[in-house]
Amino acid sequence: LEDSEHLQRMEVMSEIIESERQYNLDLQNLDEHFIRVLRNPSHWGGQKDGSETWFSQRTLDEEEGKQVFANMPDIIEMNRSFLSALEAAFAKMECDQSLATVFLDFAPRFKLYSEYIVQFEESQRLIA
Repeated sequence: LEDSEHLQRMEVMSEIIESERQYNLDLQNLDEHFIRVLRNPSHWGGQKDGSETWFSQRTLDEEEGKQVFANMPDIIEMNRSFLSALEAAFAKMECDQSLATVFLDFAPRFKLYSEYIVQFEESQRLIA
């Protein structure tokens, strides 16, 4: 029973880490394809070096970009660190204890989401 419990725990922990990897990829896509693009004035105006850009007109000014994306760059960086810490803990033999420690260590950092959530309704209004 002890071996099957250990195997089951390892599978659950592996799933947690895989979910966090996917979430990090989603955040990376958000950053590369939306945040950086919408904040880059060279993407405004319809033409860049004679070729079409994604946008035919300026979409967000700097202040609007800050409102829409709030502290998303900080959230992205925190989640990269979180994933690295989870992967390091999983590599240890006593990973169930190590993963718990990672979650406890990072718990205060997840408050970064509060600012994003508070500004979410205003962000929706700006992009609607």
